[in-house]
Amino acid sequence: MTGGGRTGGVSGNDFRGHSGAQGGSHNTQINFFGGPPRGGRQWVAIAVVALCVLGLVGVVVWAVASSGDNGSAESSGPSPNRSPSPSPSSQAAEGAEAPAPSASLSSPTSTIQWRGKVRIAEHGPRLDKVPPKIDAGSGDLDLGLVNPPRLTAWQPDLAVWSERGMPTRQECSELVSAQGVRQVEAKVGAVVCVNTMEGRTAVLTITSISDSFNTGVTAEATVWSQADG
Repeated sequence: MTGGGRTGGVSGNDFRGHSGAQGGSHNTQINFFGGPPRGGRQWVAIAVVALCVLGLVGVVVWAVASSGDNGSAESSGPSPNRSPSPSPSSQAAEGAEAPAPSASLSSPTSTIQWRGKVRIAEHGPRLDKVPPKIDAGSGDLDLGLVNPPRLTAWQPDLAVWSERGMPTRQECSELVSAQGVRQVEAKVGAVVCVNTMEGRTAVLTITSISDSFNTGVTAEATVWSQADG
């Protein structure tokens, strides 16, 4: 060991000035160059303050980092389950009520009871039957004359429709009520309104005529089901 002070062992020696010491199994060496620095307490205070500032900065950085991590976790987390909004069509399907009956549906008074071809000869059909039945002596109308052929009823229950198109039940019924006669001439294409014995309304379109009581007249018939009360 060398130095500007005393020489001696590691323990119990006082080194002053430029000194050095070496000892131990690992050859630990301690060198002192001059005396301790002046103002040592000031440096200690500065070091303490620096450590405090560094600690505060570390706390702030940690807090900011933790806040950012939480925000990322919240923003990247699974969104709450939301049931899909029903489509406008399904809402309409669920919220909507049953449609009202169409205005074009026939009311009971205009329901057709039977439609088809009839023959009117010496004996005529009973139009209240379904289908109409030839009934001697009790048909709604028959062939009264053949030259020219004429349709004849028991009551003034016949009327010729002279307007364009086919009449409705109400139009036929009102026509017979206002202009009904017992006998009308049968012409091909003529439209004849009829009130039946049971109070129903029918319309006949003459399709063929003859001068024979046996052959008679044929017509397309429509009979409404509701009888006048």
